[in-house]
Amino acid sequence: MKYWKAIMAAALLFGLSSCGGGDDSDKNDPPPPTPGDPGSVVFSAKAPVFVSVAAPEGAAAKSTEKLAVDFSLKDAQGNPVEVGTTEISFSVTKLIPGRVVDGPTGPVAGPSIWKAFIYSKSKATFEKSTAGTLENLGNGNYRYLFAIDFKNVLDPYPTDSADNGGIIAWDDGKLHRLAVTFGSAEEGSTMPLINYTLDWVPSGGTAALTRDILEMESCSDCHMDQPIHHSTRNDPKVCVACHNDSNPTQTGRMSLAVLAHKYHSTGKDNVDASLAKGGHYPQDPRNCDTCHKPATPSTPNANDWTVPTEQTCKACHADYASPVKEHHTGEDCRACHADGNADHASAGVTNVHLNRLKGMQAGAATLKIDIKHALYDVATKQVTIGLSISESGSPIEMQRLSDIAYMSPGLLVNWDEGEGQVLPNSHSSITLKNCTGGTGDFTCVTDPILEAVPASDAVLTITVADMGLCVEKKATELDGLPAGLKACPADGLKTISKDHFEYIAAPNIPVAHFDLNGNPVDGYQFGVGVEKALCENCHKNFEIHFGGTAYDHAARDFNQCGNCHNANRASFYTGMAGDLKYHVHSYHAMGSHRGAAHAATEDEAKALIPFPGKVNNCESCHTQEQFNLPNQKNVRPSVVSKITNFGKDNAVGGIGDNADTRANKFYSPALVACGSCHLKSELGNVNLSTPVAGDEWASHMQENGAVFGADTAEAAIGVEQCDSCHAIGQEQGVDKVHKVFDFR
Repeated sequence: MKYWKAIMAAALLFGLSSCGGGDDSDKNDPPPPTPGDPGSVVFSAKAPVFVSVAAPEGAAAKSTEKLAVDFSLKDAQGNPVEVGTTEISFSVTKLIPGRVVDGPTGPVAGPSIWKAFIYSKSKATFEKSTAGTLENLGNGNYRYLFAIDFKNVLDPYPTDSADNGGIIAWDDGKLHRLAVTFGSAEEGSTMPLINYTLDWVPSGGTAALTRDILEMESCSDCHMDQPIHHSTRNDPKVCVACHNDSNPTQTGRMSLAVLAHKYHSTGKDNVDASLAKGGHYPQDPRNCDTCHKPATPSTPNANDWTVPTEQTCKACHADYASPVKEHHTGEDCRACHADGNADHASAGVTNVHLNRLKGMQAGAATLKIDIKHALYDVATKQVTIGLSISESGSPIEMQRLSDIAYMSPGLLVNWDEGEGQVLPNSHSSITLKNCTGGTGDFTCVTDPILEAVPASDAVLTITVADMGLCVEKKATELDGLPAGLKACPADGLKTISKDHFEYIAAPNIPVAHFDLNGNPVDGYQFGVGVEKALCENCHKNFEIHFGGTAYDHAARDFNQCGNCHNANRASFYTGMAGDLKYHVHSYHAMGSHRGAAHAATEDEAKALIPFPGKVNNCESCHTQEQFNLPNQKNVRPSVVSKITNFGKDNAVGGIGDNADTRANKFYSPALVACGSCHLKSELGNVNLSTPVAGDEWASHMQENGAVFGADTAEAAIGVEQCDSCHAIGQEQGVDKVHKVFDFR
């Protein structure tokens, strides 16, 4: 189907052409970009001007004025590029003063507005080059004559042009913006995606009014220069050509300020923020500084975000029941919530969002858990752990920890024999409230661990399970003091949304390592093949999926994730591995539960994929050494369970009715990592004899050593030959087939 082909193209399937020629190292100097690659075409334009053109034969006037823009297309070496059949879209807007709104003390001027000149059905849009006249001037130079008459555009928002008879005035003294977009970021395109803007004042000089709040780099940390929603838009300065306040209605063409806040806070369908359907924002939406950076010469108005408007605020706050909705309807938000308002200093947007969040994070950081020692008892098969717990430097009792920790806090016990964590899940978890001791010092003992016996050189690894804390919401943010830890309500979410505190993930996550005799092991590195700092480009503060609901984790470290999500952990869902190397790749490429692979339409599939860049951008998460083949980290075969909805339907004790008879099988490591994207079916559901559409590569994988469904881990080790063709530097190396050079 078309939607599956689009997903697979984005993942860049392995090539079958001949191997060889590799030197086992990345070719760090990429070849000159080929047509269609990013950077292969350079677009530049001159400020548009009005030119006289001959009127059609028989017209009353002898000539008329048309707006014209001269532009050039060159390749990376400066050679001319032919437009060919490429359709180019042009837009022109101008900046006008904001509309007057009613504030609590009288009329107030709103923020400046981009007024569009080009409309379709009263909605701002682009004019396609097929509508006007595109003239080839030679040597890569072109001129485009717009079709519309810019001096006779009927304003669909007539009150903006009441002083000009309802016609949008062409004002030579105001700032205008030319926006151009064409090409595609899709694989196989002969013209790369181009987004271009040029701001100019037709009369020359400097504009008295500007509106440069955000630049593309603010979006690119997450979106990685890829199109955002539309297939040809990746620059917010281009987006505002359509998404601006010149539209008479915000239905379907809302301003970018509203659209971005709405999508990043409550999701496309405007559901509760904890669900965020279609618009998962992988961090707390109060991290305003993720998008809003300090002012620069190219964004002189960047600090304007601290002067809120009702329309923008309601994008987040008016879509669910809250005091914000009840108290602020119809008011000018700036009266109380603008930064620097002396009468309402604590209510400034920076304080109630960013500073309050930082206060809660600082409050959560006042809890500290230290793991002092751990010892494995060969006879009893138990691990004994000693730890101390303090709050703001003072010892606290276990009851206090139980009160402030949402969900029972616990310790996760595991060990590593050189290839990653051994135990499959939380069978070795210790609920802290069952530990003994007092005055901040406690001793915890696991139940007998029967799943495995550690080798003599194994390293014990102890960490705290994902822990959410109940923290005061209205922190004293102005003087920098941290919020306080509060006792969690007995009825959980039913109360917490109404009171002045909320859940936040504990940031001080202890991770300790010991040999089996209880001696500390220094320098231990958890075996995960990804850089946490790169994950934090999108997941600020390493927030993965914690939104304060009963189903979200509050993990802050890969040690926490890996104690459950390791090679010995089967997923809750049929045919899937719970291992991080499958779990993370699969989620970023296919969405939750691989929903995109089974979507009914291409649009539905795209909506289910939460990765904001391209999934073949390996270096958005990995260093070069980490994505090379053979697997550099997490090298063990992974368990896959054949049980449908394991642990969900017919659950007994959270494990499942069939826990003792589940048909676990083992899959080889490169297959697990690569098959998470390159096979449509879940690993355990791949039919090798008659593969369904999308599983065609299963045969190629098996022919080159991939092991599907071995009975033991040992039977799935050491036979994969993927690196003979796909190691970095090979003709079909992962660096080449994933085109990592395009993203550098």
